[in-house]
Amino acid sequence: VSYEYTIAEAIEDGRLCHYEYFPHFVSMTENEATEYRDISWRKFKMERVLEKANISPADAAKLRGQIENLNFEMSGIIKKATNKPDCCRDVINEEFPDDGQSIIFCEDHEQETEIKNVLDNMTPSRRYTTYHSGLTKYQKQEQRSSFERGDTPILLGINCLDDGL
Repeated sequence: VSYEYTIAEAIEDGRLCHYEYFPHFVSMTENEATEYRDISWRKFKMERVLEKANISPADAAKLRGQIENLNFEMSGIIKKATNKPDCCRDVINEEFPDDGQSIIFCEDHEQETEIKNVLDNMTPSRRYTTYHSGLTKYQKQEQRSSFERGDTPILLGINCLDDGL
């Protein structure tokens, strides 16, 4: 049995709060673009092999696994783009209202540290809190409460959606 539950339904049912999503595009460095292009080309060639009718089921399964790994590699390049912290700073400076709140999703602790450095070096510096799996249940509740009260208007999160944030 499978069910479909849309974001709109979850908001209407009070399971999610209303939010606004504003994607910002970040340019890759030359090295990132080259690596992404190379992986993309390898993936393209593997997908062409999969389209052949004479490939065995075992070989097809192996290729699908390799393609999935390439997808993760490509995703990692995008998520950890070198220029993301600078883009984050620009967005906060240009678009973040003084009384606003924002969740910044980080890929890992390394990226979280980069974003913390950006926030600490802004004038004025920005108050933030962190939320990730390394915190205790009590710490997570304290961080979430601080954000909900508006004491810390920026929350840096790593893998926090599965915690219900």
